[in-house]
Amino acid sequence: MIVIENLNIKGMLKNHSLARHIIDAGWGEFRRMLEYKGAWYGSLVELAPRFFASSKTCSCCGYVMAEMPLNIRSWTCPNCHTTHERDVNAAKNLLNLSTASSAGINACEDSSNGTLVNENVSYESQKQEATSGRDICP
Repeated sequence: MIVIENLNIKGMLKNHSLARHIIDAGWGEFRRMLEYKGAWYGSLVELAPRFFASSKTCSCCGYVMAEMPLNIRSWTCPNCHTTHERDVNAAKNLLNLSTASSAGINACEDSSNGTLVNENVSYESQKQEATSGRDICP
C-alpha cells in the first residue's frame, strides 16, 4: 500500500515563493504515474483526505497543533512532550491512517498477532512491512 497526500496545489500556488518549485515538480503527473504503476503491480495507492493534518498531528498521542508554519521543521508536542521531525511525523501519521483500515494484515498476509494466515507465503521475494506505524512513545 502506498499512501499519498491529496495536496491542494491551487492553494499552494498562491505562495509566490514556492509556486515555481511546485509547478516544476509536476505533482499531478507524479500522482498519475504512481496510480498507474500501482495498479500495474497490484499495489493499492490510497489518498489521504485533502485537509488531513499529517504534519501537525502528534503521531504518539493524536494532539493537533493549531498552527505550524512551513519554516518549523521540528516540534515538541505540548501534550505528551515527544519531539517530532515534521516530515517523519507526517509519514508516521499517513502510515497510521492507512493501517487503521487494514484490520492488522500486512503485505505478507501475516496478522498483527503473529498467527500465519497463508502458510504458502514465500518471504524471500516479498517485503515485510511493519504492522504498526507507531514507535514507542513516552
